[in-house]
Amino acid sequence: MNILYFYTTPVKIWIEEQKVSIFKRIFWKLLSDGKYKGGIKNGLPHGQGKLYYVHGGKYDGNWNDGERNGVGSYTYSDGRISFGKYNNGKKNGKMSIKCPNGDSYEGTFKNGNPSGKFSFTNALGIKSEIDFKRFKNPLKRS
Repeated sequence: MNILYFYTTPVKIWIEEQKVSIFKRIFWKLLSDGKYKGGIKNGLPHGQGKLYYVHGGKYDGNWNDGERNGVGSYTYSDGRISFGKYNNGKKNGKMSIKCPNGDSYEGTFKNGNPSGKFSFTNALGIKSEIDFKRFKNPLKRS
């Protein structure tokens, strides 16, 4: 299994675990923002893989040249799960979002932002629509 460590700086940095000494591995593990397991091409995530963030989130899906691309799911640290299409690292296309309390949303994202109306079903099965032109994105915390 290929492993990379991810670092958030003004630019994304990926460090391949097998290419550094044991001491550097420990150093990189302690300071990383996440750990990637999966396919690698030219030192970047490529193909199928999982990225585990230190804050508890996890992305599981397709990658292209270090960016989320294709179908994937993201599990937030609070238990929400979004599933759908990604393009160049951003949600783009049909997405479904399931919350731990049983609520769910389905709709479309464009360039990482909700676009238009989402269908909402609460834990009791009551359905309604939410227009994200009028309301805040439920996936972003204040």
